[in-house]
Amino acid sequence: MTLVFLFFKFGTFVAVAEFHHLKGLLTMKRLRQQWLSTALSACAALSLTACDKDYTDFVSNYAAERIPLKVNLKSTTSVVTAEGGTNFYQVRYFKRTQRVCDTVVCGSTWENVCHTRRVCENRWNLGLNAMRGGRDNDNNRGGGRDNDNNRGGGRDNDNNRGGGRDNDNNRGGGSGGRDNDNNRGGGRDNDNNRGGGRDNDNNRGGGWGHDDDSWNRPREYCRNVEDCSVESVPQYCEQNCRDVEIEDSDSTYVYSRVSVVLEGVPQVDASKIEGVSIGVDTNDAFKGVVMYPAYRPEKAGSAFDGLKTTDKTFVVLQARGYKLVEATQWVPETFKVGDPIVIRLKVASVGGKKTLFSSVGTEKGFPAKRQEVR
Repeated sequence: MTLVFLFFKFGTFVAVAEFHHLKGLLTMKRLRQQWLSTALSACAALSLTACDKDYTDFVSNYAAERIPLKVNLKSTTSVVTAEGGTNFYQVRYFKRTQRVCDTVVCGSTWENVCHTRRVCENRWNLGLNAMRGGRDNDNNRGGGRDNDNNRGGGRDNDNNRGGGRDNDNNRGGGSGGRDNDNNRGGGRDNDNNRGGGRDNDNNRGGGWGHDDDSWNRPREYCRNVEDCSVESVPQYCEQNCRDVEIEDSDSTYVYSRVSVVLEGVPQVDASKIEGVSIGVDTNDAFKGVVMYPAYRPEKAGSAFDGLKTTDKTFVVLQARGYKLVEATQWVPETFKVGDPIVIRLKVASVGGKKTLFSSVGTEKGFPAKRQEVR
């Protein structure tokens, strides 16, 4: 009885859990349908095929510029037209007049003029070099001068020359104390002789004598010196002024509208056109995929069928049941920056709902992106 009751409770629990799971899935599906309906409504309001996945962006890998185009779903024309645009960099040259004068000396004035120059000189280092080791300012070994300008050092605490007292209160200098052998006078030098090491000339005479080359050599000291004097300063005047014609230029970006007319696609089938792109100024990668099909994009490999390595401009169409056949009109020779560009392409219906990639190309180059107007 207990087992049956437990089984009944467990089965009820599973049923309740499954019911809530299915309810959650239905709710998510309903929300997803509502979102999709809202998105489609927004696409209809925009009248564009922006909500279709456009895979023609691969064109940018094989040309200097990709011009993407969009199809207007509510166009009143009998055939489908994809529209977009591109910018041209325009340099405009023109003539203008400019005032020009000759500059001549027409006098002078006396003025106080100052010039700054840098002066450098070598000086012997002060400090430890001057104490029994290196050289002093007069390049003599043994130390600098004291406060009375006498060589040998200053006065001790009793105002007597020669140094302070040692540990036994005897005068004689700060070297004081006893060495390791309990002898006064300081430790032993490198030759085991008492009294200190050798100086740079290998002469004995004190512990400070081991100054290195960086302390002992003279150093360069520099300063700025300003020299002022009264000088004659020329005065300039402008003469023979006249107006001359010169060439000048300005530059700006100019937008040109680009349209591709898909002849053979009725307006009712505009929704089947998923993407249109123009590749301008093909590169070496374009030549490679045209020659070697194995390197073509996986989903859009057929877009390069029929193209030639000498093509400089090509148009790719992504559509369901339609493919490009040929071009009936490219960019006219009389194109000027700012003029609309209209390209007419013939499209054939192949039926079915499968998305196809097709293209047409031309050896004619697209108008140069830099245009000069004179």
